[in-house]
Amino acid sequence: MEFPTEYVMEALEHSSYNTYSRLLSERQWINSTLRSDVEYAATVKKVGGMQCPRCGIGVTKFSGCDHMRCFCGFGFNFRN
Repeated sequence: MEFPTEYVMEALEHSSYNTYSRLLSERQWINSTLRSDVEYAATVKKVGGMQCPRCGIGVTKFSGCDHMRCFCGFGFNFRN
């Protein structure tokens, strides 16, 4: 399950949304050293998020405990 496109478009700046869209379509960021992927990782970290250890999508915690479940189904600790 992913966020609705309209929600993501409103929440991100245009350049960040373009990066997000590309990453969703390719889903090959885990070991990538492409400049755009490195920039995406930096953007996720800058907004206080982290990337899912399995699929690489950016995840941000709004409240609650540190246990997270990514859209890909992988469970992980937000602070590790």
